Amino acid sequence: MLRPKFVKQMADLRSRVMTSADPKTIKSGRVSGYMLVELAQSWVQAVNDGQVPNIEDTWTNVCQAECRKHVAALQTKYAAAQRELRDSLPLSEAELHAWHREAVDDARKAFSKQTATLQEDMRAAALESLEALLAGEWEALLAANETQSQEQARNLLQTHFTALEEAVERDQFKSWA
Repeated sequence: MLRPKFVKQMADLRSRVMTSADPKTIKSGRVSGYMLVELAQSWVQAVNDGQVPNIEDTWTNVCQAECRKHVAALQTKYAAAQRELRDSLPLSEAELHAWHREAVDDARKAFSKQTATLQEDMRAAALESLEALLAGEWEALLAANETQSQEQARNLLQTHFTALEEAVERDQFKSWA
């Protein structure tokens, strides 16, 4: 067990650091703890490989990795929401478009919030990538909705046509006029 005096001193130190230390930035992008570890690992790897660490290239790679991580997470979230929606298919085009617009807007907002401290050019490229991935998911959803619509229409026609065909065979219709 740690001594209470030590615990208090550590809490005081932590508080001072958290309130007085400026956020670390590189090229106007805020560096998270995770990103700082990635930078350090990359620099150590470069030195171990006998190379000179290039801070700019390393920072670019870290930012791109951070963007890819968020893009993948948001695509997974969209796909999961889409799987839930598939249980409700078929839907009208208006309902589907409304769902998609809301899901894409939510993904854009989340991405912007999650990557707000990164360089704008990298964010823009990653956002384009996210939108392209979601567009592919959207096309698959439209195709699934079309398939479900056709199946439902076939079933309705089959049900009603069978009843009509049986009535004709039983000669229930004496006149077609």
